Amino acid sequence: MHRPVLAVALIEFADGILFALGIASRLVSLVLFVNMTMAYLCVPDDRINFTHILSNPNDFYGATPYTYWFAALLIMVLGPGLISVDTLIKRWLDRKYKARASALSSFHSIFFKGAGGMRIVYVLTSLGVGGAERQALAVADRMAHRGHEVSVLVLSPRLVDEWPTNLPTVCLNMRKTPVSVLSGLAQARHFLRGFRPDLPHSLSFHANIVARLLKLLVPSTKIVSTVHNVYEGARMRMLAYRLTDVLASRTTAVSQAATDRFIHLKAIPRKKCLVLPNGIDLAEFTPSTERRKNTRTEMAGGDSFIWLAAGRLVPAKDFPNLLRAFKLVRAANPNTQLWIAGAPAEEMLRKSVDGKSGFVSGFVVERDSMENVRLLGFRRDMPALFDAADAFVLSSAWEGMPLAVAEAMAMEKPVVATDAGGTRELIGDAGTIVPPKNADALAAAMLDLMQQPAEFRQTLGQSARARISSHFNIETRANEWEALYQAIVEARH
Repeated sequence: MHRPVLAVALIEFADGILFALGIASRLVSLVLFVNMTMAYLCVPDDRINFTHILSNPNDFYGATPYTYWFAALLIMVLGPGLISVDTLIKRWLDRKYKARASALSSFHSIFFKGAGGMRIVYVLTSLGVGGAERQALAVADRMAHRGHEVSVLVLSPRLVDEWPTNLPTVCLNMRKTPVSVLSGLAQARHFLRGFRPDLPHSLSFHANIVARLLKLLVPSTKIVSTVHNVYEGARMRMLAYRLTDVLASRTTAVSQAATDRFIHLKAIPRKKCLVLPNGIDLAEFTPSTERRKNTRTEMAGGDSFIWLAAGRLVPAKDFPNLLRAFKLVRAANPNTQLWIAGAPAEEMLRKSVDGKSGFVSGFVVERDSMENVRLLGFRRDMPALFDAADAFVLSSAWEGMPLAVAEAMAMEKPVVATDAGGTRELIGDAGTIVPPKNADALAAAMLDLMQQPAEFRQTLGQSARARISSHFNIETRANEWEALYQAIVEARH
């Protein structure tokens, strides 16, 4: 909680006075030092009356010139008087709290950061529109609002579609070339030495490995790594995790399923791993009847039963499985639509010469599987889309802990999802779980939910939001992250 504005303004004013006195005293002492030196060279007698100095500063009496030189140097180095209060505060903060206290920030470092203020750097592969990036920025924002000094270090070049952030961000523009990687590491090292973080927190494979390598270049840092999926690559990546584990102070995972898999693969040791699931901002994801009505009108939803899916077009999301399942659903109930947010928009869909349609990344499906399917592309109005939908569906082959499912639950949407990664841990008994890569089972669960009374779906949705509120609230999760950071920082002393 910030102190009253008036109190802070007065303290900053006093701090500014100290700073001005410090600069003035340094200038005066420099002139005095030079003047005494010149006088000593010109006057043979080295003992001159002190009163005489006031009217004749070129003469010396009452002390040796060396005494005056020493005093002048003290004043010049330490600030106003023989000891600068402001400088002492700065040094105390630097030593005790690692605060970047300059002459004009020493007091407000205490008032705005508090005694527990930390410097935290979030290392991300990109700011792309994935769940890991969104979650990292959500936690980073809350750390900044709690008075910690937060920056974001991004490995990849900036993207057209990415999550917005007001946090200080450094982009390394790293590409898959040795020269680019070395240049990025050098730039990151320079940034970390200037920022002097208490700890960098990296998320997902590339960021985790780069952050650990930076530990070799900046040994004083303590690294926290986070695994966001049960599958982050093949054997060589798991070997990279294993070989660099000694450089990380702690590794966290977003689900127990991810933790168990990485321990089984010997990528991380059990004693250093901790499960910290994703968190949801319940204020942002709150259902609205009016917004539902408006969005359905704008999207021409009519009286159709609308299924919503969300995710990037990557193999993990297994959209072909969803399209095959939806084809079966539509055959049994034609008055239904499937909206996919996050996948390429409809104009990115290509048609091949053999009469089939496919997504740009190579997923090929029969043309009639796209009937009643709308590809919405990247959207920044997900709460409105959740409102407009009647239910949410996840078809993933593998996951860490799907953020879109948690958001749908917070929006009181009944969920049908595949048993991938930490999905079961997330949903509990507030939704329906089916085997992955099984279009028949997915279609059957979707049809079963559609046939249930509206009151049943509403009750299921309310149970889902209650589960998110009690187990996956972002504020609770931020408390846990803050406690972990503090424990790691204190362990270094």
